[in-house]
Amino acid sequence: GKKLNKRDWRKISGAGIEYIEVAPDTLYGLFLGEDVVNAATGEIMAEAADEVTPSLFEQIQEAGMTSLSMLHTKGDPLFAVADGNHAVAAAKLHWERVKAALRPEEQANHPARFTLVELVNILDDSVVFHAIHRLVKGVETEAFCDFVQRGCKCRREGSVLTGFPAGAEGVRLADALIARFLQANGGAVEYVHGEKALRAAAAAEDCAGIVLTPMDKEDFFPALKGGALLPQKTFSLGTGRQKRYYLEGREISYD
Repeated sequence: GKKLNKRDWRKISGAGIEYIEVAPDTLYGLFLGEDVVNAATGEIMAEAADEVTPSLFEQIQEAGMTSLSMLHTKGDPLFAVADGNHAVAAAKLHWERVKAALRPEEQANHPARFTLVELVNILDDSVVFHAIHRLVKGVETEAFCDFVQRGCKCRREGSVLTGFPAGAEGVRLADALIARFLQANGGAVEYVHGEKALRAAAAAEDCAGIVLTPMDKEDFFPALKGGALLPQKTFSLGTGRQKRYYLEGREISYD
């Protein structure tokens, strides 16, 4: 009758126990470790890493299945898309559309079901988190800087504001203040790689900048607990100079 928590699941897994009987609601919110395939029809009812919901569990029961392979984490990610999230989302959407027109036996190994990724250890020295700074344009510099300084504890250096909390906290704070000011006064925000580039751009007329501090690697996965999302443009894995290769790469073709 005891409801299993995440620590319980880890203990069970660590003890080498492969099977355990549980109440259905214990599985809700957990994630599948393998595809769930209807043995009678060959249909893929759910894919590995899909979340178990009451409706999915009901379908599994109706198919006569009595066991599931589960990941032992609940709400805490094992992996995260650090770059290319739009590509992954597009690939997933494409697969969902293609899958709808396939027979069950065609779904298992259809090319659209898979996507090529590079798995990287976040602690690798080659993975460096760079802050993405905020440049506000088309505003009265004095009014914007005064508004931000009244809204949070920060320092002003000409037309640039510094001293925001590190990581996602600082990004959320900066974005919230910018959104409130722009909604009332107009203007636009741009995302700038590199503090030197930001300071140069912020020196222009009717502009201001906010210098942000990159997220610490140790804070990355804890910030995603429970399915939480990071703010847009929280950090970058490349510098501004490195990003230019994205644009140059678009010119490469096989024509």
